Amino acid sequence: MDENREERFYDLLEADENDAEAQYQIGLCYLNGDGTDKDTQKAETYFRRASELGHAAAAEMLGKDSIADQSPNTENVSLPELCLRAEKGDADAQYAAAMQFLENNRSEAQRYLRMAAEQGHAMACYQLARTMLPDTLDYGCAVHEEQPTYQEAVTLLKNAVDCSCAPAAEMLAQCYLYGLGVAHDREQAEKNFERAVRFSTPEQAAEQMLQLALRYAEGEDIDKSLGKAFSWVRKAEQAGMTDARAQFDERLAQYEQKKKERAEQERRQAETHAEWQRQQAQLAAEQRRHQEAIAAEEQKQQAAAEAEQRKRREEETKQRQEEIDAAAKKLHSERQKQQIRDTFYRYLDRVLEILGQIAGGICKVLMFIFGGIFSLIGSKDKDESSCGCILLFIVVALIWYAGSQVLHIFS
Repeated sequence: MDENREERFYDLLEADENDAEAQYQIGLCYLNGDGTDKDTQKAETYFRRASELGHAAAAEMLGKDSIADQSPNTENVSLPELCLRAEKGDADAQYAAAMQFLENNRSEAQRYLRMAAEQGHAMACYQLARTMLPDTLDYGCAVHEEQPTYQEAVTLLKNAVDCSCAPAAEMLAQCYLYGLGVAHDREQAEKNFERAVRFSTPEQAAEQMLQLALRYAEGEDIDKSLGKAFSWVRKAEQAGMTDARAQFDERLAQYEQKKKERAEQERRQAETHAEWQRQQAQLAAEQRRHQEAIAAEEQKQQAAAEAEQRKRREEETKQRQEEIDAAAKKLHSERQKQQIRDTFYRYLDRVLEILGQIAGGICKVLMFIFGGIFSLIGSKDKDESSCGCILLFIVVALIWYAGSQVLHIFS
């Protein structure tokens, strides 16, 4: 590489960033590999900067289908040829091959995208980041063979944004909005939405400006600002969209109408949900009442059963107590009778004993009397008198014996 060309290239890099011609010349150096390695993405970045500064030739360059049209073309090249170039390190071929593989062999597409991204290919960085983000963020382009982190996708997007890649800037803004790979930051989202407008081609710039104006007017993705919205509408008009204000008003009216419809739908859904909750609450209350009624009936039946058992136990206890009382009463009565009999027999025995004593005394007295009588009468009748006394004694003895036997029988 010619040293003079390298020096010229580095001199251009040190020029003022607001120097449109310098930015344009740097773009040409990158496009043609003049004093540096060829890099169409960086060429496009510098052409865009020059165009924003009012450089007509740079704007013309950006007006072509792609900057790659000014470099060795990868269109109409067979896939095997692209793969050969890609394996040799051609970033443009790597990107072109990846885009052909993307539909049917995404893992291979991802491999080529990564190879191109490592060489700083902006669109490759953008497309590779798309494969790492959720389907809902980028229209179903996520590759599921691997699960790279969102942080890596954000890094790739930042690299692409550094190369003035408009779609990468818009996607990076979405990442900031949804907090994917970065902290949620509406201010950074707003900055990247504006970058996406600045990085757009002249044909796309007006539409992007109008879209950004609508974002500011709607205030959903970024902070609402009607002043900024009308400012971007004017810029869109200046960029060639003569009916920008009319389209802005129409789209904003459509948005407001959809917003009202969405609010109405949400209101109806809320009412439906509230009605469903009310019905569920009623159903739950009915089920609770039913369960409570069942529980109350079970408790009632259980209480009745317990009362019945209690009553039976009380009756059994009462019956046993009555039996015990009757037995005790009978025993007490028998004991009283026995005591009466014992008392009677004891007194009878005492009476008989007294009578026996009286009878013995009487016998003794009689014997004494009869003995005196017999002694007075004389011996003549002595034998007869003795016989009479003996008979009397026998009678008294028999009476005493009979009384003793009777007493013995009753005792």
